[in-house]
Amino acid sequence: MIIVKKRFTRIIACIALAALVTSLTACGSKEKTSGSNAGTTSNDKATFEPVEWRMSNQHPDGSIADTADKEMIEEIRKATEGRVNITLYNNNQLGDYLSVFDEVMVGSIQIHHGSTNEGYDSRVLGPFLPYLATGYDTLPTVYSPDGYLFKTLHDDVYTKLGMELMGFFCEGFDGVGTQKPVTNAAEVGADKGVLIRVPAMETFNQCNLMLGFRTTSIPYSDTYTGIQTGLADGASGVPANLFYLNFRDVIKYFYDYQQVQEATSILINKAAFDSLLPEDQEAIRTIIQNKCAESYKLAQDDEAKYKQMLRDENIEVVEFTDEERQAFADACHEQVWPKLAQTFTQEFLDGVLNSAKAN
Repeated sequence: MIIVKKRFTRIIACIALAALVTSLTACGSKEKTSGSNAGTTSNDKATFEPVEWRMSNQHPDGSIADTADKEMIEEIRKATEGRVNITLYNNNQLGDYLSVFDEVMVGSIQIHHGSTNEGYDSRVLGPFLPYLATGYDTLPTVYSPDGYLFKTLHDDVYTKLGMELMGFFCEGFDGVGTQKPVTNAAEVGADKGVLIRVPAMETFNQCNLMLGFRTTSIPYSDTYTGIQTGLADGASGVPANLFYLNFRDVIKYFYDYQQVQEATSILINKAAFDSLLPEDQEAIRTIIQNKCAESYKLAQDDEAKYKQMLRDENIEVVEFTDEERQAFADACHEQVWPKLAQTFTQEFLDGVLNSAKAN
């Protein structure tokens, strides 16, 4: 109930702020617009006023996502001949993803690359459905701008929230890291003999319960200490790179279950985007979607690199065969996804899964 009230309060606040922004825009519509959110309404390059935008991401320096964002910003500047200039604030400098999401809705931040706020519509968590993708070769189909997932979120969710969904950027599959060996690791439903921390979302919890893990939802910030002190035996919902960067001192095993693809979203405030020249809109969409398409291979290579780095730290990396991973996926679709229908709707789940299996 407390969570619902908080979400309701946030929604009301954003609606009020959006109304205020709309009112102020209407009052000043006869004057030349400037600032970070809009150019002039002219479709003429010669009279269009360049815009200065702020972009937020949750990614640290040197990560594949942060590097791609910096490249994207420079490509946009060149493609628009300096009409769209973007300043990047990485690693949550402008706030956590919940607050940034709200600010993109009202336009005080123009671009966000990161996690999304399911408080407005649970379907925004669709890219993180367990075993939606069943290997790197399936990512182009699952996350394609022509697929059911993208089109549904773009048309039915984000447009109504005042945002343009530009693409999904893949960063690697989640695995399970533990201090002690997992028993019956490849057998669906068999007791794994360990208690692991999972993110506080049913998509993660139900998947790990289905595999046979006992779960706890301690905060992510407490996970290192929790494993160190024995409060938990390990963690799920973490890709290989973060296990190496944040947990390599407290784990001895990494199980490459490939449960969830870390597919973050790139969003632009719709009013800011609509104010651009049509050719600049098209250039930006193309640049971002090309970066997202490149992320499939970047994520695979990055994951392979960090798994080797885990091995170099004497952490055992346990792989699974294609047949074993397919058994995990089939069991998840049969046992877990029906339980998620109350959150996502059966129609959405069926549409996403049928689209993912198109190839």
